Amino acid sequence: MIKRCISILTILLLLAEIIPTFVSAVTLTNLALNKTATSGSGSFCGGGETATQAVDGNTSTKWCRNSGADWLKVDLGATYNVSEFILTNNEEISTYITKDYNIQSSTDGSTWTTLVNVTNNTTRVVTSNITPVMARYVKLDVISPTQNGSGVIRINEFEVNGDPVALVNAATPGFESQPTGSTVNEGDSSPTLSAAANVNDGGALSYQWYSNTTNSNSGGNAIGGATSASYAAPTNAEGTTYYYVVVTNTNNGVDGVSTAKATSNAVAVSVNALVNAATPSFDTQPTGSTVNEGDSSPTLSAAANVSDGGKLSYQWFSNTTNSNSGGNAIGGATSVSYAAPTNAEGTTYYYVVVTNTNNGVTGNQTATATSNAVAVSVNALVNAATPSFDTQPTGSTVNEGDSSPTLSAAASVSDGGALSYQWYSNTTNSNSGGNAIGGATSASYAAPTNAEGTTYYYLVVTNTNKGVNGVQTSTATSNVARLNVNQIAPSAPTNLTATIGDGQVTLHWNGVSGSVTYDVYEGTASGSYGSTPVAIVTGLTYNYKVTGLTNGITYYFVIKASNAAGYSSYSNELSATPRSSNANLSDLILSSGTLNMSFDANTASYATSVANSVSSLTVTATVYDPTATMKVNGTTVINGSAVGAISLNVGSNTITIVVTAQDGMTTQTYTVTVTRESDVFVTFAQTDASGQTVQLTFSQPLASQSIAPGAFLMHAGSKPIAVMQAVHDSSLSNTVYLTVNENLFKWDRLTVDIQGGIIQSANGSQLAGTASIKVQNEVVVFSPDFPDPNHIRIDNIVAFLKKRNYDVDVDGDGLFDSADIKMLLLQIQSVTH
Repeated sequence: MIKRCISILTILLLLAEIIPTFVSAVTLTNLALNKTATSGSGSFCGGGETATQAVDGNTSTKWCRNSGADWLKVDLGATYNVSEFILTNNEEISTYITKDYNIQSSTDGSTWTTLVNVTNNTTRVVTSNITPVMARYVKLDVISPTQNGSGVIRINEFEVNGDPVALVNAATPGFESQPTGSTVNEGDSSPTLSAAANVNDGGALSYQWYSNTTNSNSGGNAIGGATSASYAAPTNAEGTTYYYVVVTNTNNGVDGVSTAKATSNAVAVSVNALVNAATPSFDTQPTGSTVNEGDSSPTLSAAANVSDGGKLSYQWFSNTTNSNSGGNAIGGATSVSYAAPTNAEGTTYYYVVVTNTNNGVTGNQTATATSNAVAVSVNALVNAATPSFDTQPTGSTVNEGDSSPTLSAAASVSDGGALSYQWYSNTTNSNSGGNAIGGATSASYAAPTNAEGTTYYYLVVTNTNKGVNGVQTSTATSNVARLNVNQIAPSAPTNLTATIGDGQVTLHWNGVSGSVTYDVYEGTASGSYGSTPVAIVTGLTYNYKVTGLTNGITYYFVIKASNAAGYSSYSNELSATPRSSNANLSDLILSSGTLNMSFDANTASYATSVANSVSSLTVTATVYDPTATMKVNGTTVINGSAVGAISLNVGSNTITIVVTAQDGMTTQTYTVTVTRESDVFVTFAQTDASGQTVQLTFSQPLASQSIAPGAFLMHAGSKPIAVMQAVHDSSLSNTVYLTVNENLFKWDRLTVDIQGGIIQSANGSQLAGTASIKVQNEVVVFSPDFPDPNHIRIDNIVAFLKKRNYDVDVDGDGLFDSADIKMLLLQIQSVTH
């Protein structure tokens, strides 16, 4: 027994040595090489970097996607035993290495099995070995394309290695015929669904029928016992069911997948319930009417509908009683409406029968509905009676503006209708062709008298009787009544007012009714105007401008209105005194100084300068109009007289002359700005050679306590340079030395501004504000823009000019012009580019 166990163990050990050797003898082959490769819907990085580049056997090409996670699927072309996968990232940048992915296989392209799952990979070439599996399709699913989260996939080669000998799978069945659906009625015989299939590899075919609630050949329920090539579908319940059959080929003699399935089309079996034709329903019923004999035929109509799509037909009936049965069919009355005749007096009843015919239903194919019965009554005609006048309107003659004469008439009617009235006016003696008078709708009318002339009036009376079945209105027209309105003289104009001007008066008044013209009268004494008007105004103009009057004289005005009937009395009297509006000067003279321009009455502002020795002056002003008044600096002065001495301060002094015209409203203001010069001023300004200090020499000894750095501001061209220190030379009492906060250089155009009112002379005089005093530039130091003053280049000059805003002074004339540019260019020793 022990020996037997030892022998068995020895055999097993030998087999363990032999079997691995046998297995390893199979040479693995790249089954994916140059096979069909597809990928997801993302975009490729380059035009040629498609999925094919991952299975072309060349690691210098690649499949590249810039759409993030994506998949690559390879169709091996047949089913093989696959045991190894090699993924190559041949990129120079390590962050491009694919980080996370998995590999799946399938034998049919539908059902997938995950074989490899790689996470946190940092290796350029990854080999994954598996237990051999059968596969026709292999899919690489890239989850994290790179190490740093970038969304670009870069796969140089994807190898699928395995036994190069393809496996043989069971053949997929083919359908010779598909099942066919049908529509039956509930309880009919079961329709037979059948399919014919075949297979070419000698396998055994089996069948399974499925039912589904949707039109799909997947997701259905297997029907118990339905395992043959045909199936009898049930018809015991109304509704639609979809059926399909799955045919399976089983071939245990192949070395690949031993089963293969094919699914038929899905077909519908519809079971319908028995359906009768639907009964029509009325949307609207016919409506009866009452008409007069000979009227247009009233249209009787009905609207019906049916829910089953059947065809509706109509037949109208007439009856002698109010009933929708027992009537007589009307020949030819077979549409939805019927025009009932009105040629004979009496009452007839009508109704319509609607029939629905539906040959498509499985039950009764016709159904009817009957409308209500309606009456059409035809009456004999009766018209409204014509009114008759009991009294006619009477004309009259009145004066314009009199109380309105009342025109009236009395009418009656025999049929009890309602009477209405409308008065008309006419320009001719006729009771036709006139114009209806708005609002004049009663039996009497108050005729207007506001305008002269003759107007003719008449009245139209209308009888309205809605109780008759014929014409319901009838009219009668009265005789013509003549009204004569005689014209009278107008009333006096009112509210005479005036607008006073220079040598003129503009009159305004309220017009009067019926006036044709207005006469304007003028006088220089109250109540005395003369017999001849100064103006006659016509039409609707209620104002007049009287010109050529003498200012200061009081005038008296009245207005009369006139027409063909005569003149009105005077309006209210108006007195008005025209006044001058001239507020101009005719001359302006100063006791010292000369105006900056010749005096002109239309020029309001002037200026002059006087020496420091002039401490006051007088002003003599003359007005153009002697009636005007004036004030100088607020003091009233006599025309042409000199104003008392006006004191002048050093600097600017303003003298104001205000002229008021005779009308007391018009004014004109003139100003004279007098500048009194200071006795303190700068006589000399220059720099030292170092560019650190500026020396200023004044015309007078200065008070030391008045000297402050803030009173001075240097400029190099347009660039301001602050003064840090101002030192008064004790030995030279009229000299000040200024220290600036930055260096001054050769060729700088230097000026200094002095603020007025700060610097004082020793005797107390103040220095007036002075701008842009030229400073003589004695600086020998060059700007740093000239690193080598012995070899000046054009780029040195450009840099210097830019820093000084193109405002320097090379020739010492205090200006920047073309001469300075020429002198700068003469300094150039060499030019570099």
